[in-house]
Amino acid sequence: MGQKIRKIANTWCKVSPIPLGVLGLGYLGLYSIEVIYSGSAMAKIASDGSTALWVVFALDLLLRMFASTSVWGFFKNNWLEISTLILPFIRILRVFRSVMALRVVRGLVTDRLHATGFYLIMLLPLVWYSGAISVLEAESTNPNASITSIRDALWWSLTTIATVGYGDIYPTTFEGKLVAAALMVSGIALFSASAGMFASWINASAKKTVTAP
Repeated sequence: MGQKIRKIANTWCKVSPIPLGVLGLGYLGLYSIEVIYSGSAMAKIASDGSTALWVVFALDLLLRMFASTSVWGFFKNNWLEISTLILPFIRILRVFRSVMALRVVRGLVTDRLHATGFYLIMLLPLVWYSGAISVLEAESTNPNASITSIRDALWWSLTTIATVGYGDIYPTTFEGKLVAAALMVSGIALFSASAGMFASWINASAKKTVTAP
């Protein structure tokens, strides 16, 4: 029985990345509807859809644990993903579910430089939008908040991730400030990685030019 479950789990791990990547982005879409149209019938439907996707993600995590050769290693490598599932009441963690969708890239690109490029291209807009949705939900608990619409949230997220920080609008809640801190760190990391990758590309081009006959 155990061998059969492991075989099913291994098969699942091979075929699931792309569908789960799509579902991860779909989860972000449902979460966005919940935040932007909070209190409406549409938000209730989106909440039910999010719950259904949560069950799928939990099943995926369980099957991947069965396929893993080390349970401790599995928990060590997937602690953030596990947290998003077992701590759903911490709202800020929900956006990480969409970021988890990027693990699909591992199966599409084998070269490390190209994989890094794909990650950066996908991460920048995803982190920008996720930050906007997160801060909008966080600030919705404060009636005196300056970030009250998705347009304000997107503008604030863009200036924060770019480390510009005009200060015209800003988070006022503790949860919103946590989002801001995460965006600042993410912005520095993403732009530093982009600069490093660009430098590697320049060096690789220069070497090809030198070695060309």
